[in-house]
Amino acid sequence: MNKKLSVFAIILIIVGLIGTIWSGINTMPYFMREISKAEQEAIKEETIYNESIEDTKKLTIYTTESNVTVKKNNENKIKVNKLGNVDYARYDVSNNDNNLSISEVESNKNYEFKILDFKELFNLGIKSLVSINNSGLIVYIPENVDLEVVTLYGNLNIDDNLSLNSILFKTSSGAISLPKKIKNIDKLQILSSSNIYLEVTELLGINSLDIECEYLNIYSNESYSFIENIEDYIPDNININQYNGNEYEGTIHISSNIPISKNLSINSANNHVYLDLPIESYKFNFDAKTSDYIELNYDLLYENTVPEKIKQIKGLINKDLEKMEKEYNINVKCRHLEIQ
Repeated sequence: MNKKLSVFAIILIIVGLIGTIWSGINTMPYFMREISKAEQEAIKEETIYNESIEDTKKLTIYTTESNVTVKKNNENKIKVNKLGNVDYARYDVSNNDNNLSISEVESNKNYEFKILDFKELFNLGIKSLVSINNSGLIVYIPENVDLEVVTLYGNLNIDDNLSLNSILFKTSSGAISLPKKIKNIDKLQILSSSNIYLEVTELLGINSLDIECEYLNIYSNESYSFIENIEDYIPDNININQYNGNEYEGTIHISSNIPISKNLSINSANNHVYLDLPIESYKFNFDAKTSDYIELNYDLLYENTVPEKIKQIKGLINKDLEKMEKEYNINVKCRHLEIQ
């Protein structure tokens, strides 16, 4: 094993030891000072672009694994800050045809190690450890700018209550996080080769939502109970298309105490769809077709039918709500549908 690999292995061991003896380090003033210093360095922002948007209508960001956080800028400028003290990521910024583009052009983690003493090894280990979750870009944008983020492994965090026309998030295995409050976003499109998780509150204030992924989980934690007339803020349209997956990994799972959309469309031809919705309180109009069967646990409409024989539902499940004015449409195509 050559010197570089040996030193790199030592650093990995040190980082591992740091994680396992963290509480013991609290008693060591020197280590605590170095950790605090590294943490402060890791959250520093370095401005790499700060210009008036003029005719710029769209911001496009390409990264390999850098996380992107988007915040509101009260000035008519787009400001791009590099976060953290990592040296392996570099970004190019260009502005062409009303489109500002930011690209991660280098991601080289092959360090040249010329470190011999424990102190320097420890400091590098700490720097690497605290930088893991504190690296990437923070972008400050004004309202009404279209946003497109394309990344392999990075995450997108929409931090402020921006008023945006369009957001496109395209990723291999990254995650998206939206403000858990009422927003003003006309269209959000999420394309993922992996899993997507969204809280119901992250959907509020989005007019139209399109999702393509392998596994989707939309869930409720009831943190919206204080919002009056919450149904006025759910999306008008949600369209979900699922990539082919196996029976366990290719699931669409939606569990909510309120409707998640006025018009919900799910296309999951060869997979399983699970819906846990407040059918007893809201008027849901179903148009559901399956290739196998529908498992209807809320069986007001089909109480005398063997569940395994149901392959299609068209109309209301809860007939008691037939005269209710407000209606929520659900269209589903899948292999197996389970309705709670």
